[in-house]
Amino acid sequence: MKSDAWPIARWGGYALTLLYAMYYFGDETAPGNSLESPAGWWGWWDQSQYIASARNLLAGNLVPDAHWYPLGYSLAAAPFVRIWPAHGFFFLDLICLLAAYAGFLSFTRRIGVGPLAAVPIFLLTTFAYPSIGETWAQPWTSSLNAALIWLLLSSAASLLAGRDAWHARRLVLFGLLAGSIPLVRPVDAVLSAIVVLCMLFQGLRTGGLRARHLGWIGLGGALVILPFGALYLRIYGMHATPYVLHEQTIGFAFSRLGWKTYLLLIEPRPWYPGTFGLLATFPWFVLSLAELVLLVMQRHRQVALILMGLLIIVHWSLYFAYVDLSPSNIWLYHLVHYLKWTLPGLGIFAWLFVLRFSRSPQWRYGLLLAVIVGILSIRIVPVRAAPDDEVEMIQYSAPPMDWDETHMHDWPFSDARGEMGLLGIRVLSDLQGIRLLPQRRSIVGVLEWPGAPVALNKPPVRWTARVAVGYPCWLPPYPCRRLPPRL
Repeated sequence: MKSDAWPIARWGGYALTLLYAMYYFGDETAPGNSLESPAGWWGWWDQSQYIASARNLLAGNLVPDAHWYPLGYSLAAAPFVRIWPAHGFFFLDLICLLAAYAGFLSFTRRIGVGPLAAVPIFLLTTFAYPSIGETWAQPWTSSLNAALIWLLLSSAASLLAGRDAWHARRLVLFGLLAGSIPLVRPVDAVLSAIVVLCMLFQGLRTGGLRARHLGWIGLGGALVILPFGALYLRIYGMHATPYVLHEQTIGFAFSRLGWKTYLLLIEPRPWYPGTFGLLATFPWFVLSLAELVLLVMQRHRQVALILMGLLIIVHWSLYFAYVDLSPSNIWLYHLVHYLKWTLPGLGIFAWLFVLRFSRSPQWRYGLLLAVIVGILSIRIVPVRAAPDDEVEMIQYSAPPMDWDETHMHDWPFSDARGEMGLLGIRVLSDLQGIRLLPQRRSIVGVLEWPGAPVALNKPPVRWTARVAVGYPCWLPPYPCRRLPPRL
């Protein structure tokens, strides 16, 4: 980083540290902040498993039952938990935040965005939104992977700078970062693979790839994978972990990706009551999408920028297709943390579009924005369906039920096509009763619900989906939140 840019980056780091500390210690769910629940977030399922694993690693307890999640995050936190048992993850997550910041600044410098723009973009996309700032303050595995992904992108951008950049030390670091990501969140191995394949392809295309380069990258990966593999074998042997088996059972529904993208990005209502889409919180995504489209259309493209855009698209597609990520839990359970590393990157795309438009305000840029807003004005609205139609929602008249009685249960549903599978249907309460929303595929024919918590005496109301166009649901006054269904 140039010397004249260092003061801006340094003061940005100070601001990040201060904001992080304010979010952490000001969080009502932080340990010790509530007399009613002194354990705080250590009483939540994910966080309780993180700290239990870290403590068991420190104690040398290597039985499988003591380590539910992948070991990477808890292993990194263990030294800090020894120093400050209740708040050891405070130090690890702060380091992750600052490492992600450093990787982001290094990457943006390589694509021609200086710290005067990059620093505020990172600050705003991490802590300007409480829903995002909380996911940095609270312990989540995504904090460590955010740091690793941005450092890997930075390393890739430096290697893409030319043949002279392919030094042994840089290649070993590149391999180490790529090998570390799956040890924290296994599904993100796809991102590591994309970056490595991109680097190899560029090396072959330019004629700069040599066998020794592959050896240095492999050495870097081995430095982290081999010790981790030895620990894994010591704990689990040659067996898959319970976490991996559980995630395989939940799995992904890529056939529903378009439907899930609409619900999560554009508007979940009126299908899912009491929630909102990502665009309602981040309407500037429209600018990011416009720049992504222009990036694809350009002849002279920056490979590093394309790589970042590709990773963001693949990452969002993976998590949008994940069955357990639904509009009903993305905000309530802070599952938006899956996406947090991508927000600074999307902020960069939005900034590049603003720069492009300000320097050359051509009519085609305005037209592109209008087309994107038009596409994002599509509505998928409920329409009453016949008993034999495929449907996306079934409503039953019933007394009000709380969250634990509905959403937190997984019933063995089945329809004319067979069983719906684990988390195949979400059950939610609304003002008229309860609604059933399929997660893996549409409901076909009569739905069987063994063990239903209410008497299903009245015929249900079945709803299918119809495409319409109107004022954007994600802009005030958010018109889709007042649409039917009603019994």
